[in-house]
Amino acid sequence: SVNHAVAQRLKESTGGSEFVFESNDRIFASTLNPRATRALQKAVISEGELPLVSDGVSEYVSLKRALVDLEGNSIGRLCIYRSFDSARQSLSELGRNIVAIWLAAILLGLLLSYELARRIVQPVRILDAAAAEVGRQNYSHRVDLKSSDELGRLGKTFNAMCESIQKARQELILKERISTIGRMASSIVH
Repeated sequence: SVNHAVAQRLKESTGGSEFVFESNDRIFASTLNPRATRALQKAVISEGELPLVSDGVSEYVSLKRALVDLEGNSIGRLCIYRSFDSARQSLSELGRNIVAIWLAAILLGLLLSYELARRIVQPVRILDAAAAEVGRQNYSHRVDLKSSDELGRLGKTFNAMCESIQKARQELILKERISTIGRMASSIVH
């Protein structure tokens, strides 16, 4: 015997298909509400065997099968309806998820670009400030770049250059002092 509980179990086992059992133009079990059941049955009767029917709220694909007893006599009809609402809802949710993921990816890309640019620009700023110090004849200034990339090697080269200039300047000052002492000694002797 088919009743509402059996129809509900069928609905659950099929992932949401709606079932209407009828016999002698009388509905004896349905998983739909009474309004939707009446509207779909009217649509099936008026539209014949069209696979798409509507209850005025949702659109369904319909499948109708005759119910027969053990002797092959028709005892009723089973109508199965599958709504497009859950598929539309899933597609809508998928679209929202795609937009959210896209926005998150763009935001992440911007943040990573900012961080990468900051990591590149910061050593350049340090080298620029150090070059300005050397321009003010502060040859003892050194840069502290710990990286092993091109900017790190440039920092090491800059430090070596400053050290070389500082040594050359100290040697030049020492030679000038010796030269001055030599000239003074020569003047005193004469």
